[in-house]
Amino acid sequence: MAYDEEFTLPSEIKEDTKLELPTERTKGDIKAGIEWSGFNDVIAEDGTVTRPADGKMEVELTARFTYDAAYANRTFKITVWSQAAVEEEANDKRLALNNDIDAANISVLTPVFGTDKNVLEPVNAKLNGSGITVSIDKVEKTNATDDSSAIAGDGTITYFYTDPNQAPAQRCGTYRVTFAFSRDGASVTREIPVVIYWNRGRVKEAMQNEILSKVNIDTSAQVAENFDLPKVVDGKKWTLISWQSSDPAITISTKKQTTADTLFDPYVAVVRGGSAEKKVTLTANFTFQLANSSDETSALTLQKIFIVNVAPSADGEKYQKALNAVFGEGSLTDA
Repeated sequence: MAYDEEFTLPSEIKEDTKLELPTERTKGDIKAGIEWSGFNDVIAEDGTVTRPADGKMEVELTARFTYDAAYANRTFKITVWSQAAVEEEANDKRLALNNDIDAANISVLTPVFGTDKNVLEPVNAKLNGSGITVSIDKVEKTNATDDSSAIAGDGTITYFYTDPNQAPAQRCGTYRVTFAFSRDGASVTREIPVVIYWNRGRVKEAMQNEILSKVNIDTSAQVAENFDLPKVVDGKKWTLISWQSSDPAITISTKKQTTADTLFDPYVAVVRGGSAEKKVTLTANFTFQLANSSDETSALTLQKIFIVNVAPSADGEKYQKALNAVFGEGSLTDA
């Protein structure tokens, strides 16, 4: 019982301190006396620690636990670090930390709407399980214009948005964020530019309400004549429309868009009816024009689909009758 395994001393000492070296130890109903030995210039009998001038020194203290006539010895190996050794280790850890941050290549951060809710997410993704913890020390906005974007103190992102009808010169929010990186007792800070691009959810909502809802084709009746298809809606050039046809019965022509002044005039849906009614799928592609060229994730295209019934044409019916006359049943025989 005198051999008390719960009692311990530190295995390493890296700062000036004084050890508590008790002369007795009680465990349950048993009280054991303790005698210490192994003292030297580094650890004195009263527990005072005098660290070496350089390097490290290992000291082995022995505690003799005595209870009545029984006794047991325990040894404690303690490595005492000089301040120079402590600083060298800290420098090595800081160097390794900086090297791993450099290897992560965190130069400019562009969080992705719908993926990154917090600016720390892309940072941790780049650190890739290196054991580095990161937090935000400071956030500074660097663009001068007002917008709705923000980076909170905990890293939460509010993505950029401003009224696209105002032809904004600024199409993103820019920030300088000071991140604090730490691992194994070492810490460093880095200032990293962060670019917050469009809130794609709000952009889609604006496109739906102001553009897509205004584009409609009457699909209740057959079409036999050419008709216009818009390239812009209400002059809102922040969303441009392009068209695709599933069948040559309708082709999309730009014949009205021949000059700089007519560049945004409507397309012409050129109708070529055949011998029978044909269903043609017209696909309108709506592309947001205010995305930054450097931000691939903010390019946004929505679609709207129309099924158009193309009426048979008189020429098509005549042509079909002529074909039937030549190739119809009973028209050709085997010589």
